[in-house]
Amino acid sequence: MPERRTPFYDFHRRSARNLVKGGGDFMFPTSYASPLEEHLNVRRNVGMQDLSTMGEVDIKGPGAERLVRRLLVNEVQDMEPGQLRYSTMCNEAGGIVDDVTVYKFEDEHFMIVTSSGPREKVFRWISEHAVGSSAYVTDMTAAVALPVVQGPRSRAFLKTLVEGVDLDELRFFRFAPCRIGDVEVLISRSGYTGELGYELYTPADQAPPLWEHILQASQGFNLKPYGLEAMQSLRIEKGLPLYGPDISEEYTPFHVG
Repeated sequence: MPERRTPFYDFHRRSARNLVKGGGDFMFPTSYASPLEEHLNVRRNVGMQDLSTMGEVDIKGPGAERLVRRLLVNEVQDMEPGQLRYSTMCNEAGGIVDDVTVYKFEDEHFMIVTSSGPREKVFRWISEHAVGSSAYVTDMTAAVALPVVQGPRSRAFLKTLVEGVDLDELRFFRFAPCRIGDVEVLISRSGYTGELGYELYTPADQAPPLWEHILQASQGFNLKPYGLEAMQSLRIEKGLPLYGPDISEEYTPFHVG
């Protein structure tokens, strides 16, 4: 398959030590400096990573909640608007189709965020189960960029940039609309590092200048971008699974615990 590129590809090409093809045939920056330094900087200060390789599937309609309840292992009926939940989707034999995060906007509007590698397979899985469900499924991945800001100083830093939401009040696994400059962003208090952190769902056509703006505004907070190698060590240290190496349709949630 030909390589795929995120909206931040030009920055990665200029700044990364190396680019490798990974999940979904996207080109991933392995690191920008020493992976050890990047790992420790996320643990001690604040780092930023491009996770635009993840998939975003929008689900709307009167049958949206019913469809999501059918697809996910965890209950979603008790979720409130502005809440997200981590879960798995399983096939008929219990094998894990993907581990996902579901965002609830309202009773008739959800978003499922998929892993990078199985993104297209998962979209087909959701679409096939949506037939006759009064739910309408749209793959929004190409329209969404996902820079993430992670680390113990992430809240203090983003408070200097973000408008329209009180980050002190935004609890873990909650999200809200906000602005960074002129860019409308959906900010989620979540991440893949085990640290305090935020994910910034951004219109893809406005993402590159937003990335540069964040970098330029981060003086005094020691924000540094980090790549695939630090992401792996951070998530392994926290015990967070990755689709492919750790989970797949070969395994059920009982294997994972």
